[in-house]
Amino acid sequence: MIIIKRKDLFFIAVLSLALIISLSSNLDVTKSADVTVSATIASDITCDFSTTTASFGELTTAAVSTAFGSTTINVNSSDVAVVKVQDDGDTTDPGLYNSAGATDLIGSADAASGNTATLAAETEGYGMQATSTDFGTAMTIAVRYDNASTTNDVGGFEITDLNMASSTGSVTNARVIMYYKAAVSDSNLAGSYSDIITYTCSNTL
Repeated sequence: MIIIKRKDLFFIAVLSLALIISLSSNLDVTKSADVTVSATIASDITCDFSTTTASFGELTTAAVSTAFGSTTINVNSSDVAVVKVQDDGDTTDPGLYNSAGATDLIGSADAASGNTATLAAETEGYGMQATSTDFGTAMTIAVRYDNASTTNDVGGFEITDLNMASSTGSVTNARVIMYYKAAVSDSNLAGSYSDIITYTCSNTL
């Protein structure tokens, strides 16, 4: 009986040793993996507009007209800021459009849809001037629109977005003012003209 018990103990001891060796072999295998953790913080930008309408009243061939109601945009941004401008025109070319009866377009910046123009009496043209004041952070005005309101030099609009003002960093209380001017010739038809100008503020150039 003692020998049998010893054989049992020997069998158990061998089995235990085999299990320990097998377990130890599994524990020796090591694996590693890298986990990349990412996050983003959205840039904040706000643009407040002083008005949503402007009017030239009656245009005549005798003079260059300035619209009553300039547009002021106050810009705040935690990152770079860009103000883009686009107009509807006649949906093909930019300008002030008369859609009733015999249609007509006062081209922007001139009759040939040039990028810039110096407006003059009896010569068709329509465009904008812009300036960034020192009220807060100054923004850079695009060359075509960077003209003093005391002149008749204007930048033309486009059917697609154009950069009108931009910054190279964060912006606090930036103020951009836009003035609209127009002139007509004898070839422009009598009627009611209008245009929709869209400004877009973003953090993307």
